[in-house]
Amino acid sequence: THGQVYVALSRCKSLEGLVLASQIQPRNIIGDARVNDYIARQQTEAEKSIEALPALKEEYYRTQLYDLFNFMPLFAAEQQLHRLLLEYFRQFPKLTNYHGTVIDQLKQKVIDVALRWRTVIQQTSAEGLHAPAFLERVKRSAAYFVTELEEMLPDAIEKTKMASTNNKRGMQLFDERYKDLWLAYLSKDRLLRAMEETPFTVSAYMQAKQEATLDAMDVVMPGSRPRKRKSATASPTTTSSTDGITSKSAKTPRVSTYVQTYTLFRQGKTPQQIADERHLALSTILSHLAPYVSSGQISADKVIDGEKVEMLSPTALANIDLTNRCNMNCPICFANANDAGYVYEPDFDTVCKMLDALRGEQPIKCTAVQFSGGEPTVYPRLVDVIKAAKERKFAQVQIATNGIVFASHYDKLKECAQAGLNTVYLQFDGMDDDIYMRSRGRKMMDVKKGVIANLKKLKQETGHCPSVVLVVTTVRGLNDNQIGDILRFAIQNRDVVRGVNFQPVAFTGRVTHEEVSEGRITLTDVAKAVNEQTGWTGMQDWYPVPVVSGISNYASIILGTNKITFPTHPHCGLATYLFIDENENVFPMPEFIKVEQFVKGLDEIAMKAEHATFKKLTALKVRKLLMNCLIEEKMPGGMTKNDLIETLISIMSKKSKSTLAKFSWGMMYVGAMHFQDSFNYDIERVRRCSIHYVTPDCKIIPFCAYNSGIEMRVETEKKFSVPLAEWKEKHKEEAKQLEAALIVPKDADEENKE
Repeated sequence: THGQVYVALSRCKSLEGLVLASQIQPRNIIGDARVNDYIARQQTEAEKSIEALPALKEEYYRTQLYDLFNFMPLFAAEQQLHRLLLEYFRQFPKLTNYHGTVIDQLKQKVIDVALRWRTVIQQTSAEGLHAPAFLERVKRSAAYFVTELEEMLPDAIEKTKMASTNNKRGMQLFDERYKDLWLAYLSKDRLLRAMEETPFTVSAYMQAKQEATLDAMDVVMPGSRPRKRKSATASPTTTSSTDGITSKSAKTPRVSTYVQTYTLFRQGKTPQQIADERHLALSTILSHLAPYVSSGQISADKVIDGEKVEMLSPTALANIDLTNRCNMNCPICFANANDAGYVYEPDFDTVCKMLDALRGEQPIKCTAVQFSGGEPTVYPRLVDVIKAAKERKFAQVQIATNGIVFASHYDKLKECAQAGLNTVYLQFDGMDDDIYMRSRGRKMMDVKKGVIANLKKLKQETGHCPSVVLVVTTVRGLNDNQIGDILRFAIQNRDVVRGVNFQPVAFTGRVTHEEVSEGRITLTDVAKAVNEQTGWTGMQDWYPVPVVSGISNYASIILGTNKITFPTHPHCGLATYLFIDENENVFPMPEFIKVEQFVKGLDEIAMKAEHATFKKLTALKVRKLLMNCLIEEKMPGGMTKNDLIETLISIMSKKSKSTLAKFSWGMMYVGAMHFQDSFNYDIERVRRCSIHYVTPDCKIIPFCAYNSGIEMRVETEKKFSVPLAEWKEKHKEEAKQLEAALIVPKDADEENKE
C-alpha cells in the first residue's frame, strides 16, 4: 500500500484538489534511521565547517601574503640561466660572473629579507594582519622590493640578450631560460607595483596577480594569445621604456615549450587536450607544468584533476609523517618544518588507520614503514605508533631522525627499541661541525656520535639494538669531499651501522644559499667519489636498484607469498654491497660474483619454478647457479664458498637473520637515492616509484609527487592541520619545549670566551 501511495504521489504535478480520507499519523510515515543519522551528521559537519570558515579565510589571507613576497621562482630562474651560461657560454666569462653577482645580491637583498618578512607575517596575529599600520607596511615592503629588483635584473637581462653559442642545444635552452627569467621578473615587478598602490586584500591581490602575469606574457610572448591590452604597448618586436628591457631582436622570439604548454593550460585546456594538440606524451606535458605547480602559479589539483595515476611499483617503504614540528631549522630540509605557519600532526587513531591502509594494499602488502616528519621523535605517542606497526606485522619499522632526542635520552631510545624499532635512519652530513653549521645551522657531530654510543650501550645491555643507516644529504662543494670518510666511519662502527645511503640534494624546500646552481650532484658522481676517495670500488661494482627485483620475484614464488619487488626506474638509485674482514679490509661483492649472470639465471629459474609442482626443489638450482657465478680466484682470503652461498641463499628465505648472525664477515650496504625536483622531473620515474607516503585520508602518494613536482605535501598538511597559534595555545608545554630545543646550545669554547 505504501508503495502504491508513493508511486501515485510521485506522478502528481500538483497537490491541488487532493482530499485525504483520514489524517496522516506518524506511524504512517516510513523512515530510515540510516538516512536520519546521515542528515544529522551532515548538519553537524556543516556547522563545524561554518565555524571553521573564518579561520580558514584568515589562513588563506596569510598564505596570499606569503605568496606576494615569495621570490623563489624568480631566484630559481636566475640560477638556471647562470648555470646555463657556465655550461654553454664560457666565451662570456664577464657576463657569467655578472649573473653570479646578481645571484649573490638577490640572496642578500631580496631572498633573506623576504624570509625575515615571512617570519613577521607568520608571527603577526590575524587581527594585526588587517591593521592599517600593517597594511601600510606591506605597501612599503612592496616598494622596497620593486627598487631592489629594478637595480639588479633589468640590466642583467639587457646585457644577456645578445649572448650566443654555436651549440644548438645550448641556444635552445638559452632561449627558454632567458624568457623564463624575463617573464618571472616582469610578472613579479608589475604585481609589486600594483600592491604598492593598493591596500592588500585577497580579491585585490588575486586580480593584480592575474593582470601582472598576463601583462608580462604579452610583453615576453607578444601575439601568443588573443587578449585586449588595457593600454597601448610596444610593438611585437620591442618593449616600451617602462618595461626596462628591449627584446632580443626584431624577429619574434621562439616561445619556450614550457611556456607554450603553460599558455594553453591557462586558456582552460586539460593536460590531455594539450598533449593531443601538441602531439606530445601526457607525461611530457605534466613535466612542463610541474615547475609552475611548484612555484604556486598553478594549483596541483587543477593539473591532476582528481584522477589517479597508474602506479607500476608496490610500496617498498612507506613514509608516515608524524608531525611537521621539528627541534631544528635546517636550510636543506624538503619538509619545510618550521616555516609553514601551521601544525600537521595526525593523532594516534589516524596513524593506526594509515598503517591499516598500507597493510591492506593489494596484491602486495606493504611490509616496511618509516616514521618521519618534521622530527618524529617529538611526536607525543612515538612508542605507541611503533608498537602499533609491529602489531600489524610490519617487518621493518624505522625512524628518520636528526638524532637529538636519541643522543640525549637513552631511555627514550630503549623504549622505542623494546616497542619494535628496527632501524634508525640517521641524518648524517659529514665528519666535522663546519659542515653541520652550513647544512643544519648548528654543531651536530657529537649528537651523531651520541646516538651510536647509546645504541652500542643498548646492545651491550640487552643483546640487541636497532641498526643504523647513515643518511647523507649530499651537496657538491659542501660535503662531497667527505664521502669516503663517512664510509670509513660507518665501517668502524659496523657493529651497529648496517648501511650508508647518500641522497643527492633535491632543490626544494629552503635551499636558497651557497649558490645552489653549483650544488647539483648525481648518482654517478656519488659512485665516482666512493671509488676515488676509498679505492674500494670501481664503476663496474654499482648497479641500479631494479637489478634486485629478480631476487624478490624468486622469493615470492618459493615462499608462496607476494614479496616486495623493486621495479623502480633505474635513474632513481644505485647501490653496491661491501664485505669487510676483521682487519677492516673491504671487498665489493660484484668483484667476486658475476652479478649480471646470476640475475639473468635467477629470472629463468623463477619463471620455471612458477609452474613447478615442487617449487622448493629449485633451491638446488640456485645453489648451482651461485657456484657457477662465483669467481673463486677473486674471493677474499678466509671466505669460504659454502659460507658465502649459505648466506646469500638465506637472504632469499625466512632464515636470513639466523644465518647472517653466524656469518663472520661484516656486510655494509652502500647506496645512493636521487629524489626529484622541479628541474629534473620525470613522470615515468614517479609512476615507478616504490617509496610512498600515506596521508591521513589513506591516499598513497609517490615520494617525488609528495615533495616536488605537483608537491602534494603542502596541500595535504594544510588539509589536516591547525594554525600554529591555535596549536601553541592548546599545547603550551610542548610549544615551550620545542622553542627551547630550537635554541642552539653553546659549546665549551664559546662559554670560555664569555
